[in-house]
Amino acid sequence: MTALVRYVLLDSLQSQRYFPPVALYLVAAMVLTSSGEDAVAPLFALTAAALLVCSTWLTVAVHNSEDPVQRAITAVNAGSPRRVLLAGIVVALGSSAVLGLFGLAYPLLVVGHAAPLTLLAGLEAELLSAFVGVAIGTVCCRLVVPRIGYAVICAVVGLVIAGLSPWLPLVHPAFQLLVRDAPPAELAGSMLPLLACGALVLVGCGAVTEAVARRRG
Repeated sequence: MTALVRYVLLDSLQSQRYFPPVALYLVAAMVLTSSGEDAVAPLFALTAAALLVCSTWLTVAVHNSEDPVQRAITAVNAGSPRRVLLAGIVVALGSSAVLGLFGLAYPLLVVGHAAPLTLLAGLEAELLSAFVGVAIGTVCCRLVVPRIGYAVICAVVGLVIAGLSPWLPLVHPAFQLLVRDAPPAELAGSMLPLLACGALVLVGCGAVTEAVARRRG
């Protein structure tokens, strides 16, 4: 599996489709955190929101780095299409986590200080955005939505639902906690169940994508 993950990573790098979402995130993180905000928690909310969008785009780029014929050949060599899908999810999630570390570190450079529990809450928020973004990107890739126009529409709808729905225990409640700069202990503790929900959503979206791809194949 390690060799397959390495292959998917190298193939994604060679395709260079990763560049637009990565560049967008780096620019967005630096611009959004240059507002003169004294508290670091609201800045974590901004970088996590940017990561949600960019990780979705990055995930689609990773899954679509191979055309259908190349992907079929890779699946045969890997032993099953499921392993290729899982490798793509691992690469997308790992790449998003690395971006999230930048989104965690840059606000600290801007503000200069953060309570340990606030920093932990920021890390949890970045991971939550990575989980949800990768989940949305996985169900919007070519395996499920072959047409790029429809894929964009589905991704936007998914991002709006995940990011703006207060009744959904995912990123919106996490962003609200960070924006109002809740006490550090409340921040860190409240993020944990949301993070668990994000992980479950990722697992569910991966299962749906695998089932759809298997049925079509």
